[in-house]
Amino acid sequence: MPRFAANLSTMFGELPFLERFAAARAAGFDAVEVQEAATTKRLDQLDRRMTRMERDVGIAVETLAVFVRFWLTTNPPLPEPAQAAARAKAGERYDAFVTALGRRLAKGPKLDFSRRNRKTS
Repeated sequence: MPRFAANLSTMFGELPFLERFAAARAAGFDAVEVQEAATTKRLDQLDRRMTRMERDVGIAVETLAVFVRFWLTTNPPLPEPAQAAARAKAGERYDAFVTALGRRLAKGPKLDFSRRNRKTS
């Protein structure tokens, strides 16, 4: 009877790399082979990093949304005569903000939100 080995580089990809061995055994394989193990490990690391980044971006977006909602509900509207001047000033401030943001992005990222660079107290 022929014996087959599970190729863990291509099979059980939905599982983290180390859990694939048990899955192969449970599927009835007596042997496993691993091609490109370093690549598979790196891809798993990148997948976990992307998952964390998606979570962090979601938190940042929700934080901004809550801030905007709070700000809009706690600040009363301007009286009618002051609205035109406020719109003009808002346009100037927005243009200055976009210019500053463009300069900032051109310099590259400065904030590092990775866990390994956070100081613990």
